[in-house]
Amino acid sequence: MTDTLNFTLSNGLGLIQLNRPRALNALDMSMVDGLTSQLQRWEADDSVSQYLMMGSLEKGLCAGGDVKTLYMEAVAAPKGSKAAITRDFFYNEYQLNAFLSDLKKPFSVLMNGVCMGGGMGLAINAGKRVVSETTKIAMPETAIGFIPDVGATYFLSRLPDQVGTYMGLTGARLNAADALAVGLATHFVPQDRLEALLEAAGQEGADTAIARFAEPAEAAGPSELAAQRPLIKRCFSADRVSEIYHRLANEGSSEATAMADVMQTRSPTSMVLALALQRNAEGRSFKECLQLEFNVAQWLFDPNRPEKSDFFEGIRSVLVDKDHNPHWHPIQVDDVSPDTVARALSFPADRIAFL
Repeated sequence: MTDTLNFTLSNGLGLIQLNRPRALNALDMSMVDGLTSQLQRWEADDSVSQYLMMGSLEKGLCAGGDVKTLYMEAVAAPKGSKAAITRDFFYNEYQLNAFLSDLKKPFSVLMNGVCMGGGMGLAINAGKRVVSETTKIAMPETAIGFIPDVGATYFLSRLPDQVGTYMGLTGARLNAADALAVGLATHFVPQDRLEALLEAAGQEGADTAIARFAEPAEAAGPSELAAQRPLIKRCFSADRVSEIYHRLANEGSSEATAMADVMQTRSPTSMVLALALQRNAEGRSFKECLQLEFNVAQWLFDPNRPEKSDFFEGIRSVLVDKDHNPHWHPIQVDDVSPDTVARALSFPADRIAFL
């Protein structure tokens, strides 16, 4: 147990609780390493038969990685050098993501409340992914000049009707009904029954408790995404971000205009890289997609490349100065060259030694 992680074992159920509520359980290095170490021990422990992960019943599972800390340490590094944490955090986090995909024992997760970015990396490989009416799922990285990572290249690219492309480029938030409809979630349990579910899980196991407390998907209410899926499929099936803009403009609807307006606020470089990663995911394994993401992440943090990194500008704008007025470079998607994309995807980052 650490200050930010709680682990308990009851009747064979290993309960994992993220406990950093003031930061919406944003993951830092100690949390990533603590989760990996405990899960490795439990995988080797015959008294543990299954796992259940949760965050806060009030606020949610996890808002993502603690990118503000990464930013502060990176900008404090001597000019021309890279802070070690910008390599080590992502390396260790992606190792954890891959380890979760290889767990030998049943793994369930409560995805009530906020489940974004790194939170999705924790949840996506669980066999049972429980949402409630408070669920908010998103991959918002293009708003801070980064890329949807933690395996998003793999799982977003496999969603129906180009919903994953839409999520990756715009950072759109999905509710519980949306998540169930596209396969990001598997079960719906009303928020006011989650505490009882937890109590039952400690007695009878997570699988049995979830099956008993889950309600039909229709109980989650309407999918806000449902009416937009034909539009998303038509527009976000393009292989260039500029073509997606063009198709949205030609739609002439308020929904299409709203999507294009959101994209205008996102980092052009991030959107182009996010789209390239998803289009390169076909035929690749989850771990191969993680490696590609790691290559791109380390390219973004490379202090010796000529292009200015949008990541530092995005964090400054959204989380540090909070002026929400980022100055992206370049400012147009057409100015992000194919050579830039190729260099990012093939950047000679370390090969991840998956556990």
